[in-house]
Amino acid sequence: ALNDSPEVPLWQSRVYRQQGNLLRAMMVLDGAAVIFKEHDQYPQLLFDLGETALAAGLLGRAGRAFDECLAAAPQFAQRAQVVRLNAGCRHQLEDYAGSLKLCELFLKEYAESAHVAGLTFLRAENHYHLGAHAKAIPAYQEFIKIHVAHPQAAVARMRVGHAEFTLQNWAKALAVFEPLMKADVKGALYDQLQFLVAECHSQLDDPEKAVTAYRAFAVAQPKSANADLALFKAGQLSEQLGKPLTAQAVYAQLAKSHAASPHLPTAYYRLGVILYDGRKYEPARDVLTKLVALEGHELGAGAEFYLALAEARLGNRLAAAERFGALADDGVEEYAAEARLRQGNLLLEAKDPAQ
Repeated sequence: ALNDSPEVPLWQSRVYRQQGNLLRAMMVLDGAAVIFKEHDQYPQLLFDLGETALAAGLLGRAGRAFDECLAAAPQFAQRAQVVRLNAGCRHQLEDYAGSLKLCELFLKEYAESAHVAGLTFLRAENHYHLGAHAKAIPAYQEFIKIHVAHPQAAVARMRVGHAEFTLQNWAKALAVFEPLMKADVKGALYDQLQFLVAECHSQLDDPEKAVTAYRAFAVAQPKSANADLALFKAGQLSEQLGKPLTAQAVYAQLAKSHAASPHLPTAYYRLGVILYDGRKYEPARDVLTKLVALEGHELGAGAEFYLALAEARLGNRLAAAERFGALADDGVEEYAAEARLRQGNLLLEAKDPAQ
């Protein structure tokens, strides 16, 4: 009976689909497509096969079926649906160029379709993922203008902001990001939004706003991959602004919350220096001792120098002299000469405290 008419396997595969047996349905359609390749129902078999494979999550098989359907029957009654589904399938397979070509075809030939909005958005997405940001921006803007209330409109705005950011158009990116911040958009796509706002302020030479945004981001997204970087940048900018107490608080927060951060050594170092300059010698010594104990950084000489300074300020002349001597022996050009001089002075003071 299966060999008599394609209607039988079409009906049988649909029963299997209703039962949730997608792989069995695909087997029936695969076999029928071989038998009825010259039949006028061949495109329908391919279409059903593509839909079934798509439902089963077998994107590669679905894409091949849709491609063959389009090639075999340019006038197929459900061609618009094939083009649309295949565009989505190709996008999920990260064949963005193939998906883009199908989007352009759909939008040209089926401009009155109810699915125009979705394909307009998908076209922009393909440009974006292909790295063609200059093309993605107007494509998203066209979508937003026509479909302002569409569920994907906020996503499109975020993509525009990302694209402008990537193109280093900081002011344009900020003009997109700030309204999204005010709208309090939710979702994984927006998790880095406040960090991007901070980055834009920083690039636009507005460090006050950048620090505020970086710190707010670190509080709102403490487990984000960029939380430690936000604190680190906030600390650096605070120092540039001449606000050592703010920098101290930020670096201390980084050290407390992000022990595995690659920025921890520099944060420790800057924190130690700030504490020392603020005449908080014992806390400075504690922080710098932690830095010396860390591995995998090149701040050891600087840490040792400030540790020795702190020890001297705390009255531990011999300990300070020992540290200065070891640093001078290491021959680090930046510190060696001064370390040797300070070592000598401390040893003299230790022999004759009156000096």
